[in-house]
Amino acid sequence: MTPETRRRLASFKRNRRGYVSFWIFMGLFLVALAAEFVANDRPIAFMRDGELFVPALFTYTEQDLGGQIPTAADYRDPFVQDLIHGDHGWALWPPVRFSYTTINWQVSGATPVPPGQDGHLLGTDSLARDLFAMLLYAFRLSVLFGIALTLISVCVGILLGAVQGYF
Repeated sequence: MTPETRRRLASFKRNRRGYVSFWIFMGLFLVALAAEFVANDRPIAFMRDGELFVPALFTYTEQDLGGQIPTAADYRDPFVQDLIHGDHGWALWPPVRFSYTTINWQVSGATPVPPGQDGHLLGTDSLARDLFAMLLYAFRLSVLFGIALTLISVCVGILLGAVQGYF
């Protein structure tokens, strides 16, 4: 690193509020990048009949699990859970068992559900969808959009500046 870069980093580290905010943002962004492993209505992985499945990364049909229907498996269905846990199977679930599109049909009472009730960390919206999962996926999308927009703007700016400098 050049002495100028070291001086700028030291100046940034002296700004305690900005430095701590940077690390909080980076932590939240890393968690949001792994949103499928934090909030999902599918298991991260499960073992069935000695075979390892990773539904967080791949889509499996109910037929793949020994069922009858050739569509994507609904892992919240008790029948599919029985297919997984039969013959000493196991499943590793994410901490939040709801995706941003999952409707929780088993909520107690009217929706929206308040925070902490029925396993919803921040509660639900009026359609019984988990607000924490929606916030997590939306944060990831927003930050990635901002990064992509910045990179595209920099590339266009460099290209236009180079053309202007040439002519």
